[in-house]
Amino acid sequence: MTGKVYSEFNEPIANVNVIESFLRHGTLLTTGNGTVTDIDGNYNLQLINTNNAVVFSHIAATTKTFNSALLVPKILIMNTLNVLDEIVINIPKKKNNSIVKNLLYITTILAILKKLKNNNKK
Repeated sequence: MTGKVYSEFNEPIANVNVIESFLRHGTLLTTGNGTVTDIDGNYNLQLINTNNAVVFSHIAATTKTFNSALLVPKILIMNTLNVLDEIVINIPKKKNNSIVKNLLYITTILAILKKLKNNNKK
């Protein structure tokens, strides 16, 4: 099965776990078969059994479970969570680290955070 995972802001979500699972005595268990979405939100999972459930999970999004692999949409929308209350930036201390490199690193992180903040306002 193949598909693509998007956020509610119509942006692809990378690193979503796509895990084939099954129910045993009312408990959802993994088959050990799974994959992760690429940077464009694409995944490709060879299923062991199309009757098994498929679980989509990500640290910054709500988990979605489909009782049958046959019910999984080709394009899945996951709601992202606003989980960042505090961020700590740790810059490794190395002999050849310059102030310019450190400022570039911090500037890059701040640009990413600004983009995330703007996406959460949509």
